[in-house]
Amino acid sequence: MESKGSSPSPKKWPMVVSILFAILFASSAIIAVSEFQTISSLKSENATLSDKISNLNQQVNLMQSQSTTSKAEVSQLSAEVNSTQEQLSSTQAQLNSTQAQLNSANSINNLQSSITILNDQTINQPAGSYSYYTLSAPYSGYFDVDVQSSSSSNTYVTVIWSAYGVSYSNTQTVGVQGSADFVVLPSSSIEVEIGNTNLVSGNSVTLSIFYYY
Repeated sequence: MESKGSSPSPKKWPMVVSILFAILFASSAIIAVSEFQTISSLKSENATLSDKISNLNQQVNLMQSQSTTSKAEVSQLSAEVNSTQEQLSSTQAQLNSTQAQLNSANSINNLQSSITILNDQTINQPAGSYSYYTLSAPYSGYFDVDVQSSSSSNTYVTVIWSAYGVSYSNTQTVGVQGSADFVVLPSSSIEVEIGNTNLVSGNSVTLSIFYYY
């Protein structure tokens, strides 16, 4: 014998339908609330991320600006260093030049410098004659004249110059072998004479002249 399922009576249909609608509405409301919360959360997160991206972009722009500024500052500092180095090199060169001039001046003041004007110059002279050289001296000092004669004890040296209102003429006998010193002032025309007072025989002279200043 088959059993038959019971079904709601027509009078109960409106209640069933209401319950179903209530359940569906509640479910829809729950789903809607959940979706709304999810959307709100995503929007909030999106806004946070947007703010973060904006801040990061600002930081990037600031860093790029600082980097550009830093590069410009580095370039300027490098140019200043190069300019200062050039000035230092120039100053050092001037210092070296000034020091050299000072050393030269001190040397001149102390008569520590010398120049060989003639070295072992041989001169053959007749009796009673002389030979001369016109020399110059840029600084005050003295000439040292060394003479070696072949035989005559009558060999002499004379130095003549005129400078700064001073007229100078000095003769010294050096004999067969000797030397004589003559003071000089700066002059472009200093005459140095080497001769003999022999009456008959000539003379052969070996001459050296040194300038000390």
